[in-house]
Amino acid sequence: MSRISNAYRLHRWAAVIVTGLLLAGSAAHASNITVANVTLVPASATESFIQFDIAWTNSWRTMMKADGASVESWDAAWVFVKHHPIKDDAPWRHAVLAKDGHQAPAGATITVGTSEMTNGAAFGAGVFINRSAVGETGPNDWKGVKLRWLHDGGPMSTNTMTLEVIAIEMVYVPQGAFWTGDGLKNRYRFTQTQITQGDPTKDGGRPVGTLAPENGNALWPNGFNGFYCMKHEISHRNYLAFIKANKAATFEYTSYPPRKDLDAPENPDAPRPWLSWNDGAAFAAWAGLRPMTELEFEKACRGPVAPVANEYAWGTTNKLAVSSAAAAVSNLVANLAPNSGLSREQTGASCWGILNLSGGLWDRVVTIDNSTSDPADKGRQFRGTHGAGTPVLPADWPDKSGNGAGFRGGAAGLAPAHMGASDRYSAAYANGSRGARNGFRAVRTAP
Repeated sequence: MSRISNAYRLHRWAAVIVTGLLLAGSAAHASNITVANVTLVPASATESFIQFDIAWTNSWRTMMKADGASVESWDAAWVFVKHHPIKDDAPWRHAVLAKDGHQAPAGATITVGTSEMTNGAAFGAGVFINRSAVGETGPNDWKGVKLRWLHDGGPMSTNTMTLEVIAIEMVYVPQGAFWTGDGLKNRYRFTQTQITQGDPTKDGGRPVGTLAPENGNALWPNGFNGFYCMKHEISHRNYLAFIKANKAATFEYTSYPPRKDLDAPENPDAPRPWLSWNDGAAFAAWAGLRPMTELEFEKACRGPVAPVANEYAWGTTNKLAVSSAAAAVSNLVANLAPNSGLSREQTGASCWGILNLSGGLWDRVVTIDNSTSDPADKGRQFRGTHGAGTPVLPADWPDKSGNGAGFRGGAAGLAPAHMGASDRYSAAYANGSRGARNGFRAVRTAP
């Protein structure tokens, strides 16, 4: 059996704020992804170009062979923009980007991701920026990216408003068949099934013996179609920016005395613990992303390769790879450059280079298997709607209580069995509270 082996380095989030007459900001960066030199280039009274530079190291776009199949994957930055009147204390607003007309520098590709407004109209919620050439690895350093911004309130000027460009690193998980379950029958695992098509209401679209989504819901994301997944769980830096932008204590963990590890973390780029389902889901909605389903979780772990019984996200049963709880929680199990010779087991990376899917903090997922006797269940009603740039959860998502959501991937300090790529012991455990081991990772259906 062939196994995909690629290694990647830790990246995070970057943001640049432009205020007043300052058209170039200083980058607030995490790890080595940076956004810099943001400027506003007026085009007309109703639109402008937002120009900036973006860079990160150890990027890739490669063809990988697994079990006789060739699959292409790449990393990307999901970039979206927030704006805010300087003299207004209201929450930051999400910039409406055009569906076309953006300008990518040489070597880069820009793809628009749309969301729906409350009136049902689609708008550009953000863009994916990634390498355009297959077979390339190494650093990206792109100058003069231009995003076409459609004003939603007349002419815009940096004399009167603050502008923030935000980038979150993602990994593309391509369309194609994959396996759920690993052949074992304990701990509520799925029956080992190959998912061969994108309709979860039909055979080959969900694990054998699993209930179909509610009311013939063929839009439930079963993992067959392509999607982008965050490389890492939401970090302190991500989440503190979210709280600041929304000026809302609703999403803030409060205690007395205040917790310095959350309010002023020593490592702002470590995964953020103590997130409830609503905290993480609200962040995803605000960023124009969505929660992932538990079938997408398994595909994010193992890709198209056949499963190994009791395997972790890095494709083996060796738990020594990330046995250090401290390293797992603080995300210090760093990946080195592609082709470094390190295996997935040595780096803790999934098939696609996604980190911390086993161990670290729990990942929250939308479950497909809540009991039909529970009238509040929302797991199988999920349609994969993307957030519209506000913290308001779309109607089809599991609600604030977490009903219809669960936990996958385990967490540091728990029994290793929870970390298995196919372990479902807590997959349908509806829990809306905050917990020391609870993180969150968002995804987006590929355009």
